[in-house]
Amino acid sequence: MMNIVKFKKNLVLFVVAITINGCCSIVSGDTQNLRIETNQGSKCVLSNNKGIWNINNAPGSVTIQRDSGNLTVKCTNGNKIGIQTIKPSVKNMVYGNILVAGMLSTIVDYETGAAYEYPDTIMVLLQ
Repeated sequence: MMNIVKFKKNLVLFVVAITINGCCSIVSGDTQNLRIETNQGSKCVLSNNKGIWNINNAPGSVTIQRDSGNLTVKCTNGNKIGIQTIKPSVKNMVYGNILVAGMLSTIVDYETGAAYEYPDTIMVLLQ
């Protein structure tokens, strides 16, 4: 009888752990919508360790994959070029996640990139 109670208790803990796994992933996901502003219409290429994205006529918006690595934004218009390298920050939500959901959830968020964010608007000046 005691083994059945222990099994049920472990099963409930397992289900709870799976359910709350990756709190930041659940709340805001591993993608982010960014707005790229330029001082003149231009073609922009954004890249980080997770991929490459294009904006054909900036200013404009694009959805990227969040990542722990820097985001490079390169915009061109004719012979004018502007490059910004943006370092991601750790979302404040991650610290609460450690307390509420535990380390497993936090590790998932770091691995998927959900723990990081870039500024919502990035200005690239072409010269």
